[in-house]
Amino acid sequence: GHFDRVLLRPLNSFLQVVFESFRVQTLAESAIGLVVVLAAAASLDLSWSWVDAAWLLVACVSGAVLFVSVFGIIASLSFHFEDRIGIAPPVFNLINAGRYPVEIFHPVLRFLLRWVVPFSFVAFYPSTSLLGRDEFRRLCFLSPVVALVFVLLLAVAWTLGVRRYASTGS
Repeated sequence: GHFDRVLLRPLNSFLQVVFESFRVQTLAESAIGLVVVLAAAASLDLSWSWVDAAWLLVACVSGAVLFVSVFGIIASLSFHFEDRIGIAPPVFNLINAGRYPVEIFHPVLRFLLRWVVPFSFVAFYPSTSLLGRDEFRRLCFLSPVVALVFVLLLAVAWTLGVRRYASTGS
């Protein structure tokens, strides 16, 4: 019944659901993360140009969009299946795997982290560019493209889900 109220408003239903649980503390956590990245870069004696700084911003936005998109797609499954709880925890656990070099994993998991649940495009691939690692250059700059593809998938999944939504009634 709660979603009926969302649908009655003249705003995008997905954005309403996302921003309903938005926490201001997240901004502070993001600022702390930025300070840690800058301190690590200084400690590693990395010299970044304005292009690198812009890439850091693009990579952060792309990563956030990827997270929202993947979990939005999972949430949209609740329109089609009564119990989607079994899907979210394994996907959530893949977040940690996306932080590590993808090459250390079995090829099946590598494929999963690149193209099915592309968490490797959130942290690992973008960071290789900022660390000056050229062997992943062709993949690291795909982060915004992968984020865009998953936003489009989310839009389709959410739209199809909302069309299928049936109110609980009273």
